[in-house]
Amino acid sequence: MRPFCAGAQHAVQLWGHGGITCMEGTRLVGALAFAQESLQEPLTDEELKQCWWEDTLCLAYGRSGEGQVAGEEREKAWHGSSGAKHFPGKAPPVVLCSKGNANFLPNQDNFCIAYLKNGWTLAICADGHGIYGQLISTRVVQTLAYAVVHELAGQEEHQFIPALEAAFDFVQKDLHSHATKFGWDCEGSGSAIAMALYKGSTVFMAHCGDCRCVIGLEHTGGLVFATQDHKPDVMSEQERIDAAGGEVRSQIYPDGWVVHRVFARGQELPGLCKSRSLGDLLAKEVGVTAVPDVAVVEVKLARKPFILLASDGIWEFLDSEFVVKAIAKILATDGPSRTLQKLQREARKRWRQEEGETCDDTTAILIRL
Repeated sequence: MRPFCAGAQHAVQLWGHGGITCMEGTRLVGALAFAQESLQEPLTDEELKQCWWEDTLCLAYGRSGEGQVAGEEREKAWHGSSGAKHFPGKAPPVVLCSKGNANFLPNQDNFCIAYLKNGWTLAICADGHGIYGQLISTRVVQTLAYAVVHELAGQEEHQFIPALEAAFDFVQKDLHSHATKFGWDCEGSGSAIAMALYKGSTVFMAHCGDCRCVIGLEHTGGLVFATQDHKPDVMSEQERIDAAGGEVRSQIYPDGWVVHRVFARGQELPGLCKSRSLGDLLAKEVGVTAVPDVAVVEVKLARKPFILLASDGIWEFLDSEFVVKAIAKILATDGPSRTLQKLQREARKRWRQEEGETCDDTTAILIRL
């Protein structure tokens, strides 16, 4: 088992496999003194709710996870002009967002499902880390939905990729300004995130970090597409980090597990084990970026495709091919809710096998197209 470290003089940087990197304070000094930029005004609750009412039929995201116990699911906050408190359609998405057993942290995962009035449906999965990870994941699932709505307005489908990139940029800037205005930290805290925007046979996907989106086929159990996790040891990611004055260091644990983290060259911060994320302002100074990878996939509906978005609590010990095959094998007989419950149980079993009593938060969204 990889160790934790925590203490009154330290801020917890990361929660996840590979343990927790602790750092004294949350500000880089010297070469990494953070240069403040002009900040946009953060979105207000009223602006978000107005968007939900004017532009969505139905939207739900996870309520605050404060007070959750291990294994407990997040409750949904419902919005949208329809007033419904359930997802529409014959095969609505199914969401599980369960707290892990790190009792010193709340559930840092969150999600959002939004049925847009323009006919598209948006699904978002976020996995926060750091002291304020739960605040960041809860905010970004809402602000990304808002930004997607506004960036896509008036755009043709061939313009969606730059529009989604602009949406992520908006969310990153909003995090910075919101944290500055209300006095909380997103310098050493952040979130991985993945989203899918779909209508008919077209699926757009965008992600930062190690939340993953896969498309599989119910008929064959085949994997159609999987996003690539943004890890520091990926060559193209490491090259960007090196060029920005950062460096990637690797730690091998006694059981052979290797963890790669991003540091400022010659310093002991920030120690992030992702190469892209939202938030994490200090890491942005050394090549960690909030720019997403965006992809578009055309599927054949007759082959019964499905989308799965999940946090690394699911993916840490399960690969994409295994998960897609496992879902396809039982989806028709067990239905999506029971299928997700079985996937979650399998992920927890693997955590127990690899990490003893430790289990990360787990979030999964299953969508049958």
